Amino acid sequence: APDGRSFAVSYSGRILRGEVNTSLAPVELARISDARQTSGPGGFFPAKRDLVWFDEDTLILEANDVDENSQLVLVSAKTGDVQRRIPLILPQGDLRLDGLVRRFDDDHVLMYVSQYNDKGFSVGLATVSISTGELKMLVDRAGDAHRIGNRLFFSRGDAIFMADVDPHTHAMPVSDTQLTLPKQ
Repeated sequence: APDGRSFAVSYSGRILRGEVNTSLAPVELARISDARQTSGPGGFFPAKRDLVWFDEDTLILEANDVDENSQLVLVSAKTGDVQRRIPLILPQGDLRLDGLVRRFDDDHVLMYVSQYNDKGFSVGLATVSISTGELKMLVDRAGDAHRIGNRLFFSRGDAIFMADVDPHTHAMPVSDTQLTLPKQ
């Protein structure tokens, strides 16, 4: 939770909520039968999550509708009630959604996206609006990412990069800067 006192986890559509400083077991908050289980052993997506605690009262999960179209499900962190479902608007191309990463800003979550094209397979990061469902590619060939102010720090292979991000359009410059890490 944003306040650091509670946590929530999702497994096979069950959302469990618990308190950090207690010995009580987490309790089931909700069941979302169509939730996509995206977590698994590491691989290409080490930071992916089945659930993102977006703000004080909102948990976000990825689900599929009856036609297998991707959507985000916003769930109350207090009651477990579904607040709304947002169909995702994907850009043209051969994209596959591969899991939630974290909150990006007040209206967007960060997600992993796999692309298959004439250059082969690539894993990138995209933002998804929780108002409109629109997905926008943010950076290609990236692992975990954190946004601090208008800068995005992301991993690519065994390197860390930094790039400025336009706070309104989420556009990034063509070039990014590789950060030099101290030697161990």
